[in-house]
Amino acid sequence: MVIGTSLLVALVLQTIPWPGVLDFIRPSWLFLVLGYWVLALPHRVNVGTALFVGLVWDLLVGSS
Repeated sequence: MVIGTSLLVALVLQTIPWPGVLDFIRPSWLFLVLGYWVLALPHRVNVGTALFVGLVWDLLVGSS
């Protein structure tokens, strides 16, 4: 539950717009949180999780 919640918060933080001047220093929240969980719990968060989160991110942003 903590993993899912933190990934959901990272998705929300990723979609929040920053001012144009500071946009170039905005971190990739989703990548940072996913990278943390892959290193901390590799048996729970793996490539399949990253694929699912990536698909959700593409749907959220409207990429194809």
